[in-house]
Amino acid sequence: MGICIQPEGRKTMYYIGMDIHKKDTQICVLDANGKMVCNERIPTDVRDISRFFERMETKDDELTVTLEASGFLF
Repeated sequence: MGICIQPEGRKTMYYIGMDIHKKDTQICVLDANGKMVCNERIPTDVRDISRFFERMETKDDELTVTLEASGFLF
């Protein structure tokens, strides 16, 4: 899917799950109602992950992030 942002002016809570692997990271975003609003695979690179969160960032929304327990370190 493309950019995972709600239209301007709609405040919501997002839950973000990340499954980090050596080459790629799978990211799933759910809204406060449990509806999937984004499901993407991006390269496991700090710049790509940072760009993903920059796209998700809005002034009023809240983000909760869950990472799979792993030994991967940035």
